[in-house]
Amino acid sequence: MLEGLADAMRVICQDNAKESLALTQEMEGSLALCSTLLVTASKHTKYDHNLTFSDFLYAKCNFLMHIECAKWPLAVIDSFNWFFYNLENHMLIQQAK
Repeated sequence: MLEGLADAMRVICQDNAKESLALTQEMEGSLALCSTLLVTASKHTKYDHNLTFSDFLYAKCNFLMHIECAKWPLAVIDSFNWFFYNLENHMLIQQAK
């Protein structure tokens, strides 16, 4: 029975990985979404769940800067700005301070 559960879990994890996307740099100045199965992470990469909130905010600033440099549509950049603004100013974050 445990073997069956282990097999089922492996299949579920593979299915989730097939649907996961990552931002990649196609050429100078352009980003694209690719399946995470096609992308290898840098050896210096930190997993999201290991980031401190300060690390997250630093990454947010870099992300916004790079999508602006890559000439993403302003509406998309504004959407991300509002998303991050709402995260930073959420009442649960404010209560934790």
